[in-house]
Amino acid sequence: MALLHKLCRSSNGERGHVKHRHCYFTACNCPATCNAVTGACECPKKVTGDQCDECAPQTFGYDRTIGCTDCNCKPEGVLNGNLDCDLDTGACDCKANVVGRTCDVCENGFWNYPDCEQCDCDPAGTTQTICDRETSTCSCKGNTGGLTCGECQPGTYNLEASNPEGCTKCFCFGI
Repeated sequence: MALLHKLCRSSNGERGHVKHRHCYFTACNCPATCNAVTGACECPKKVTGDQCDECAPQTFGYDRTIGCTDCNCKPEGVLNGNLDCDLDTGACDCKANVVGRTCDVCENGFWNYPDCEQCDCDPAGTTQTICDRETSTCSCKGNTGGLTCGECQPGTYNLEASNPEGCTKCFCFGI
C-alpha cells in the first residue's frame, strides 16, 4: 500500500485516507461525489442527508446532479406560515382563496392579495376570471353589463350562467 500525502491507495487502487499513519478506506456510497480524503458525500446545491438524497428544507425537485430548487413560498400567502412545499411539484400550502405554486395570487372571484376578499359579481354574467384580482372590477361576458355583470345588454334577454355570452340576443324581426 502506497502512502500519499494524506491519501493512500490499496493494491487494487481503492482510495483511502491516512489517520495515525494507517490507511482507512471509506466506501463511497453516494449518488453524487465523495470527498477524496474523508469519503463523505459531497452534496449538490441545497441537498442534504448522509447519502445526499434529500432536498433541504424549503426546497424541492431533487436531482442528484444539480440539487434542489427553492420553494419560494410567499409568507403572506401560505397557511400557518409554512414555507415548505411539495417535494415533487414545489406547490406551497396556500391559505383559503389563495392560489399559485408559490401562493402569490388570489383565486378567480377574489381580489386584494393577500387578504383575497370575494368580488361582488354575478357569476351568471361574468367570465371565468369573474373579476380583476387587483381592483375587484367584474369581468362581464359579452352580452352582460352593470357593476356586477348581472344585467343584460340592450337587445338581449335571459341571463344564464351556461350561456357563454351571458344573455341571448333578441329574435326581433323589425316589428
